[in-house]
Amino acid sequence: MFNSQYNFRLLPAFFKKLAWGIIILSFIFNKITKSYSLPIDWYMSMAILKIGVLIGLLVLMMTKNKVEDELTSKIRLHAFASSFIFSIISFIVSSIFNLFSYEDGLALIGNKSSDMLFNMFFWYFVSFRLMLIKR
Repeated sequence: MFNSQYNFRLLPAFFKKLAWGIIILSFIFNKITKSYSLPIDWYMSMAILKIGVLIGLLVLMMTKNKVEDELTSKIRLHAFASSFIFSIISFIVSSIFNLFSYEDGLALIGNKSSDMLFNMFFWYFVSFRLMLIKR
């Protein structure tokens, strides 16, 4: 059995630099495609930007802090749970409001996956940092 109930296998701390590099490179790629009018259309450029930022945020979320103890692992678990619950609630509420503003409400759900992931990452980072500060 594990020594701790909140034992996670996380990436080493130096992966934070890699994650920030992925995020910055995706923004640089998007800026280059807009500035030099490369033969990549706008939707493809935005999709590459979203995918790059989401991958960077995922790697950033899965890396250890320099000081990782049992309390930090417990805080990380609570931040995961709260971000999941927040993103589900915000998805449901926004879907309900969008049903009344558009004629075909079912067509709106397809493009919301990236928005839901961004909400989840945002809420995770905010709640994790606030809980670390309050510790």
